[in-house]
Amino acid sequence: MIELWFWLIVAFQIKHFLVDYILQRGFAKFSADWRVWIPGLLVHAGMHVIGTFIILAPISGVFIAANLALFNGGVHFIMDRLKASPNLWGREGRWIKSIENREVYVGDDDDSILTKHEKYFQTKPQFWWALGFDQMIHHLTDLVCVLWVV
Repeated sequence: MIELWFWLIVAFQIKHFLVDYILQRGFAKFSADWRVWIPGLLVHAGMHVIGTFIILAPISGVFIAANLALFNGGVHFIMDRLKASPNLWGREGRWIKSIENREVYVGDDDDSILTKHEKYFQTKPQFWWALGFDQMIHHLTDLVCVLWVV
């Protein structure tokens, strides 16, 4: 049983890395316009739904996997919108990248090239609080799925 827990957690970590980092293309989820961010965020959350279903279906069956996948995708949708919305946490964390302000800031080590806008807001603690809380919620959601199946 402990091996099942372990491999499910590994599978969810890989899914999370792939969907939230490798396959993440912004999907316009940071927009203030609902006509733009809803479709973009649905695509992103949908990838979490598909990944969760693929992981769980062989173990739990289609019905349970589908329900847990929708739960996982729903939590991702809500959490990512809270994080990204310029009217919510995105206002403080400045998750919206400045397209107009492309002045380049070269860091002390000359390896970190950010816009002045990005450099300023990534030094604010609220940016990291929002990012950390977002990732914690995503990982806890994955663990709930594992717990339910095991």
